[in-house]
Amino acid sequence: MITNASFSNRPGRNGFFVCGKWRTAEGTGILPKKRVCAGHVRIAGRWGPAGGTGLRPKEMAKGMGMYGSRDAKREDFERIAAFPGDRREAFFMYPKGSYPFSAEMLYEVASKRLIPTVVLRDGEIVAYANAYDLAEGESCWIGNVIVSPKHRGQGAGKFLVETMIRRARDELGVREVRLVCHNVNTGALLLYHKLGFRPFGLKTVTDHENREIAGILMKYRTPG
Repeated sequence: MITNASFSNRPGRNGFFVCGKWRTAEGTGILPKKRVCAGHVRIAGRWGPAGGTGLRPKEMAKGMGMYGSRDAKREDFERIAAFPGDRREAFFMYPKGSYPFSAEMLYEVASKRLIPTVVLRDGEIVAYANAYDLAEGESCWIGNVIVSPKHRGQGAGKFLVETMIRRARDELGVREVRLVCHNVNTGALLLYHKLGFRPFGLKTVTDHENREIAGILMKYRTPG
């Protein structure tokens, strides 16, 4: 049985990449000429059989989903404002804001920042971020990062941050992307580290409960 597999076509004939190893089609039960037909699903961006996953092809394809992005529009902020579920999440997103956030307040902040970006899944807004403090040709900061509660842990945050890095590099022309992550926001810290951000400084921050916590300054150097 094949589980948690990543599939791709081998350059040669009748071979496939399964679980990190090349195997023949006979050894996997995969039919080369039918890998994109009924009974196959797209996993990690590649086609493979649904067998061994416990899901039907349509169910699995729906579960994986496809993310896209675009510039944020004024009407998007009504939904974005509802993403923080409590004062703690609101503080992580925008420490200077007053919870609960209003759509108008977030729109006003975005209008003074750069490349405000929403991530979409099946047409639904699932994540948001923007950039600020641009040093032309050098660096910028990513801020107001937030993911819809029901889409967390599904890759939306990773897609959002990677999109912001790409846009900052290609559209703002920076070589370094920076951000601040609070020491108590463990999930975000682990994600940023995994994506290649490294700490370079620390500042004292007063949180929503008037406690002193650490704001960890992190940076990512764009390739090239």
